[in-house]
Amino acid sequence: QRCRTCRAVYYEGASLKVVNRRVAGLLAQSGASSGEALKFMRKVLGLSAKELAALLSLTPETVSRMEKGRMPADVRTVAIIGGLVLDELAGVSATRARLEALRRMEKIRAARIEGYRHRLRRLPSGPEREHTAEALRGWLAMGPRRKATLAKVAAHGSETGHR
Repeated sequence: QRCRTCRAVYYEGASLKVVNRRVAGLLAQSGASSGEALKFMRKVLGLSAKELAALLSLTPETVSRMEKGRMPADVRTVAIIGGLVLDELAGVSATRARLEALRRMEKIRAARIEGYRHRLRRLPSGPEREHTAEALRGWLAMGPRRKATLAKVAAHGSETGHR
């Protein structure tokens, strides 16, 4: 639409949403990494800074610093936000689903590590303590077998709705 007074073009309602989505798509495709671009894409996705931080495994303060230009966004962050925008435009949620699965895996890993640490503190010296210490070292090192186990557990949680 055009303003009757100054003849400037402006958009409102549904038209503005379409334009914003197209602009976000162009920003994502170009790899835009300025704070303004990241904030714009986040808002088009309908995410709060806190929600985006959780998806990216960052603190909300870090997201805020990036959006305000006080801290440059790393390549990983730019790529993930761009992927989320492009998925949104394509009507899919593959990137978000993968990020959420990784987040579930990390929560499971952290819970296992904390459980072993707690158990280790209570056990006296002996074979059971050594076995527990070895299991803890394994979870801290996160070998391939544990990663596969963790991926299965996280996938099961996403299929059944368990978290």
